[in-house]
Amino acid sequence: MAPLTLGKVSDKALPLMLALAFGVLTIAMLGLYEYVGSDQRAEIARDLASTLAMEEQRKLAVIDDQLEDLRRNLAFVSQIPPINGLGRALQNGGVDPLDHTPRALWQQRLDEIITGFLRSKSTVFKFQLFELVNGNAREISRIEQDQAGLVHIAPESTFAPPTLPTLLQQALERAPGEDYFSPLTLNETQGQVELPRRPMLNAATAVRTREGRVFGVVVLALEARPFLERLGASEIKSATTYLTSSSGHYLLHPDPRHTFGDRMGQPSQTWSAEFESLDTDGPLPAMRGIGRVRQRASGEIFYSTLRTVDLTPGTPGDDMQLRILAPPSQLAELIAARIRPQMQWSLIVVMLFAGPL
Repeated sequence: MAPLTLGKVSDKALPLMLALAFGVLTIAMLGLYEYVGSDQRAEIARDLASTLAMEEQRKLAVIDDQLEDLRRNLAFVSQIPPINGLGRALQNGGVDPLDHTPRALWQQRLDEIITGFLRSKSTVFKFQLFELVNGNAREISRIEQDQAGLVHIAPESTFAPPTLPTLLQQALERAPGEDYFSPLTLNETQGQVELPRRPMLNAATAVRTREGRVFGVVVLALEARPFLERLGASEIKSATTYLTSSSGHYLLHPDPRHTFGDRMGQPSQTWSAEFESLDTDGPLPAMRGIGRVRQRASGEIFYSTLRTVDLTPGTPGDDMQLRILAPPSQLAELIAARIRPQMQWSLIVVMLFAGPL
């Protein structure tokens, strides 16, 4: 039987045949899109959810690595001989009874060791030692590196009056061997926020005599800017990372001007002021645990992870919230890229079928 050709079709039947061909093409394309699309949407949603989860784990590892490095540094400086020597001298009239070393000599040795220590570290920029006196803490040593890289030994005249701030109180409440990490904040000089702004993370630990009696607290300050930059870097296209304090103020934001608003006279710059939650889970079953949020100003919707980070477990109010946001357009692009080859092949098949018409 000879193939049907347009030459054998009457002029009256030609429009009907063309309409039929395009109808078949349209129905086939839509059917394939739904058949392939529904199955692959779920698979791609699982891929995106898995990618976001891996990105979250990578960022949590950045936090853990930084805390562990700071913990090791704190353990080192709190155990150097001048710390204990100063403690013994302070409790015995200014002279260490163990080897009759005067306090001034122990202080000199401490200054030399800590100065070298700070110069060798790219992120730890401040050391402080406090002595416990009548229920308060008195600063007896402060050595810090400025933003130009110069190390300064603070004169005693600049020491703060004896007090017991939350940082030191929390350190004293820890069990032996445990450290306290304070919430991220901005460094201050003479009671004012240092400019350019210097994000910092304090770590503190109690220091004890050989007999186990607490006589002071050592504090190290971490220069947090490089750490926050690593945390903000993303391996996912179009994804952004946010870190907020327990009060919702930004510690990390794509626009640095929005960070530390509570310290910079802009307390209204918070997560809840910029975003609103839409639901607990994404629209696809494969994205359970990934919520959706809407940016109030733009109306744009994002998928969002959420993980609470406890710097020091058991200290309410010191936790942080880590979020990774990805626009739905990213999921749509992945779906389109996955389906496009099948759609192209289906178009070829349908055109071959309709060709003889």
